[in-house]
Amino acid sequence: MSSLMHQGRATYAFFERNWNLTRRYWGWELVWLVYNIVNAMSVTYIGLSAQLITGVKINT
Repeated sequence: MSSLMHQGRATYAFFERNWNLTRRYWGWELVWLVYNIVNAMSVTYIGLSAQLITGVKINT
């Protein structure tokens, strides 16, 4: 039972630490989210425009 309590406390401490770091750096989390969205959109638009630039049909 003691081992189970120890594991439970360790798990709780891990999640609490992660939550506190997220609260502390929420601004950077938002920046990272926007960066990833913009990056994904730019790759998508490059893929869509490749057909117009090269004239080759691309299966998507």
